[in-house]
Amino acid sequence: MGLLINNRLLKTLLATVLATFTAATACLSQEVSPSAAVDAVVDKLIEIDDDNASAAEELKEMLTDLAHDKVDINAATREQLEVLPFLSPVQVENILFYVYTYGPMVSLDELRLVEGMDVATAAMLRPFVTVGQAADEGRTTLATMFKRGRSELVTRFRRTLDDKRGYADVDEAARLEAPGSYYAGSPFYNSVKYSYRYQDMMSIGVTAEKDPGEEFFRGSNAKGYDFYSAHFFARDIGVVKALAVGDYKATFGKGLVVSNDYYMGKNIYLTSLYNRRGGLRRHSSTDESNFLRGAGATFAVGRWELSAFLSSRRLDAVVENSLVKSLKTDGYHRLAHDLAARDAVRNTMVGSNLTYRGGVFNIGLTVVGDFFNRPFTTGGEPYRAHYPEGRRFFNAGLAYDFRWRGIFVGGETAVDGRGNVATLNAVDIYPADGYRIFVLHRHYATGYVAHHARSMSATGAVRNERGVFCGFEVTAVPSLSLTLAVDCSAHPWLRYGIDRPSSGSEVLARAVYAPREGLAFSAYYRRRNSQRDRAADDGAVDAVQVRTDKLRLRFVYAANDNLEVKTDIDCCLAVRGGQGRSRGIALTQTAAWRIPRTPLRCAAVFSLFDTDDYDSRIYLPSRSLPPTFYYPAASGRGTYFSAIAQCAMGRWLRLGASWSVMARDDLETMCSGPELIEGNTRSEVAAIVTVRF
Repeated sequence: MGLLINNRLLKTLLATVLATFTAATACLSQEVSPSAAVDAVVDKLIEIDDDNASAAEELKEMLTDLAHDKVDINAATREQLEVLPFLSPVQVENILFYVYTYGPMVSLDELRLVEGMDVATAAMLRPFVTVGQAADEGRTTLATMFKRGRSELVTRFRRTLDDKRGYADVDEAARLEAPGSYYAGSPFYNSVKYSYRYQDMMSIGVTAEKDPGEEFFRGSNAKGYDFYSAHFFARDIGVVKALAVGDYKATFGKGLVVSNDYYMGKNIYLTSLYNRRGGLRRHSSTDESNFLRGAGATFAVGRWELSAFLSSRRLDAVVENSLVKSLKTDGYHRLAHDLAARDAVRNTMVGSNLTYRGGVFNIGLTVVGDFFNRPFTTGGEPYRAHYPEGRRFFNAGLAYDFRWRGIFVGGETAVDGRGNVATLNAVDIYPADGYRIFVLHRHYATGYVAHHARSMSATGAVRNERGVFCGFEVTAVPSLSLTLAVDCSAHPWLRYGIDRPSSGSEVLARAVYAPREGLAFSAYYRRRNSQRDRAADDGAVDAVQVRTDKLRLRFVYAANDNLEVKTDIDCCLAVRGGQGRSRGIALTQTAAWRIPRTPLRCAAVFSLFDTDDYDSRIYLPSRSLPPTFYYPAASGRGTYFSAIAQCAMGRWLRLGASWSVMARDDLETMCSGPELIEGNTRSEVAAIVTVRF
């Protein structure tokens, strides 16, 4: 007991010193705004390109909600902290251990006292957590949630300013003659979202969205918007850990059976390489494909958790002769073939999960049955020989997690109804403070089928792949972090674009030097090797090696929350076997500032780029209104500019507007097909209105 009291006295003394230092420097630094904090986190996770753009938008929306409904660090659970992708497993454990050992934090400055918490990670964590009292003695009732919740109404607008061929005013005969050339609706985008929430414990919401080119209150959308979604979600109500009705997401294990969660794929942040966030949660985004529709519940008794979920919804699909060739997941319903695929197949899914959560060991079993009203067909192409076939599909997976001191082991092994196996296993080792070793192995059978699977993969599909990912991270020096990762993969069967077994590899490296808070230099490098078919002049087809090297150098200076300046230099080298090489370079300058004594925040981005072709394209770092994410792909020679203004009028109203334009010096027209623009510029305006009451 005496040792514990001395530890708490020591903690209080150190916290007081940190708080005093913070107060003394308050005139130079202020709390980072929620939108700036979210942009900083997503920007770091994406790094060089937009391979994970859709997941980034979902992550950005989740972090935006979390930045407004902060987690009490003194009452946080492991599951709540694991939501944050920049926290490593050992950092999550150390935060929980710190609060348990030394008592509730009195200031977020105490984050610096948590073992293994570097300055950069602590700075990213601060906007998403708050310091409250110790955990409540009793549970919050559902009646209290309804009484103390708050409403939020968000509407977004977006429109291109250029005349695209797809929006030309032509008669019906011309549309029938060229069904893939003209959109059915107008070029504006609009979404409306209403939610009533109590912290992160209860949510009721409705979402409606219309994409550019879709009809609005006429034709195929006579009832208004193209997409509607509604949900009710609550958690921690007695033995009911989670309850979802309407549209929701389900993720269990490592995603080999079912995962509707965001997944950032391969990136230099090793913490996001495998799913850690499990269970049921609400679906409130405008994503029209990656969710379930029905009901689900999780019951917790002691260390045991039992989940059951049911979903029945119509899906877009490409159907030929009453056979499903593929599912369509982009959510667009604006061209003739989009409308033909709309709601073409009904999917009914039934699933359950039983999990045991021990002190250092967790184990869970997930079982799912998938049923379609139309049968799938392989289509006849050789590379599709092992694609889904039939109407009924079954999957079962056994997942585990083990924690012991500085070693974290986790994985899942799953099997489908035809006996094909998929397995993923990872080990995360912290041999000493500031050092980390991460190894992930995956083996997905060629014919493994799981329609709702989402996990680590070089191709984005959980099938036909074997691979090993190895990473090493050093943060022993407070101002310097180094990360190196290598991924090697092999594909035993054919894939789209390569008519033979193939292989690939990636090398990722990152170095960050932050001599003081608000000043950072970083370098990020990625080499990707792959194979693809090449047709020779005589008609023969052979496989060639394709290599892409990308480098980003970044300088960031943030005097305080009133000013941030960022400079990026991007380089790209693309080498195609037997077809020469191409190069690309871009310079991007970003500035974000707050006008003193006003609620107005502004940001501007300007880029110069010069690339030889599309293979050497560069994804330019940019800013966008929450919760959207957009990194424009730049190829050829030209410039890009965007500007954003946001205004917070008290706590109840937020306004935002943006304008962006890309100009190409080497073209007379831009894009192709229905997106064709007669000119060398492409511009867009957007706005967002948020009302809280």
